[in-house]
Amino acid sequence: MQVLLVLAWLQQTAAGIPGAPLPVLNRDLFGVSIDRAGDLDGDGIEDLWVADPSDAEGFEDEPFQCIWAVSGATGKPIHRIGPPEGAQRFGSSVCALGDLDGDGVGEVASNCCFIPTRAEPKWRWGIARTSPRGESAVSVFSGSSGELLLAVRGPADDSKVSGYVYADGPAVRAAEDWNGDGACDLAIGWAYADSEALDCGRVDVVSGLDGAVLMSWLGAGAHDRLGTTLCVLTDLDGDDRPELAASALPDWEPDAGDDFPLLAKERAGYVQVLSSKGSVRQTLRPPDSARSFGLSMSRFADVDGDGVEDLLLGRPFSNGDSDLRLWSLQEGQLLRRFEDPYYVSWKSAGKEVAPPRRIKPVDPNDWQAARLQEHVGYTFGTRLMAIPDRDGDGREDMLVTVADGGGPFDSAYVGVLSSKTGRPIALVRYLDQLSLTEPREWECTNYLGLALCALPDMDGDSVEDYAIGGGSALGLVCPGAVVLISGKQLVPMRFIAGVRCRSQFSALPADRAEADR
Repeated sequence: MQVLLVLAWLQQTAAGIPGAPLPVLNRDLFGVSIDRAGDLDGDGIEDLWVADPSDAEGFEDEPFQCIWAVSGATGKPIHRIGPPEGAQRFGSSVCALGDLDGDGVGEVASNCCFIPTRAEPKWRWGIARTSPRGESAVSVFSGSSGELLLAVRGPADDSKVSGYVYADGPAVRAAEDWNGDGACDLAIGWAYADSEALDCGRVDVVSGLDGAVLMSWLGAGAHDRLGTTLCVLTDLDGDDRPELAASALPDWEPDAGDDFPLLAKERAGYVQVLSSKGSVRQTLRPPDSARSFGLSMSRFADVDGDGVEDLLLGRPFSNGDSDLRLWSLQEGQLLRRFEDPYYVSWKSAGKEVAPPRRIKPVDPNDWQAARLQEHVGYTFGTRLMAIPDRDGDGREDMLVTVADGGGPFDSAYVGVLSSKTGRPIALVRYLDQLSLTEPREWECTNYLGLALCALPDMDGDSVEDYAIGGGSALGLVCPGAVVLISGKQLVPMRFIAGVRCRSQFSALPADRAEADR
């Protein structure tokens, strides 16, 4: 108890609110989703949208469950947008859109797992404790004023990956202009949508102006939860509209009982490539029973020479067998599988000779090395992104995160892997040794790597840069954060902590949108 009290005091000190009691943070989730926001403050430097679905006990007026506009130059908050009234788990995902209201500033969309209605005023479980009752929402806000511009409703949602805030709420992505009205439209994944099959999942493309549904696709079977994650692709069928890739993360409830036999069976996930003409172009399936197949996805430049871009898929959280797979979008064939690197190779960026993967260290007492390898094997590929060629072989390479959730002082890794050899060629260093409050250094940014975003050149070296974000399940100990990374040197440039943004919340009133209808 004394230790917890000391930690609570440290958190109050870090937040810079002397004399005021601080909430008990169940989870500090600042940074679990990020996106570029354009130049919101007029300083000529790209700013960021940062999701903050953190939850706290007993302090409803604190700036939690919101999204932040943060300066890319200083890391200071520009403004924040609060949740709609009664919304639960607001802000798990954030998505930048184009200018929809004509003020010259791009808008932002975010989600919530539940929004109250007259029929369902409170969130509650439904079938076999896996399908929540009620409605969720994807809301579009003005990037300049925070005003609610649009709310699109669907079935209530929930966390889909136990222990990790990775897939909370409906998935949302900017889908370019589908209906030719000059406005950016949205792709939304309603993983708990029903049809003839319960919780089969549905993917919609909706108008960014009025929320009208432009196209829909349904999951293949009951409890498939299609739309858990989404990726927007280039135009593959020649109609000048992008295609989509949508992952299905089948629900699994071992104690569901005889009435729901599918729920009692762990099943492999799959990824559907969705044509903008309404059909399913391909269904990609793993050769094994990997349930998390496709939880991370990225477009990839054409590797097999067929003139069509390819798709990079990850399956993190696979009990020590996580990997990456590169698929042809022309033929639907597997082109390459990339195994998780052994910890020695990962830590040294491929410069040390690695023993066979997942073999215990020579020293049986080296528990730290064994623990590290276990984490790399489990969380490898949490997020991934195709980046320009780093090793000079003329092919794009892969920026891959390992969102290590083992403990407050374990390292979090982000590395670059060769798309030709699969070996690490560079490591983003010192993410776990960044200073929050001088001169103290914090080494506990748990789950850093849950969010990944490409940025324009921020440091003047003519190379695109990156933002890496992540929250923490240990809110009392570890801060959620966003780190800006130099794309050329692969070293941190700026560290943005949630506690710093919240310390200035009194000067940044957040608008709340009425939710009842």
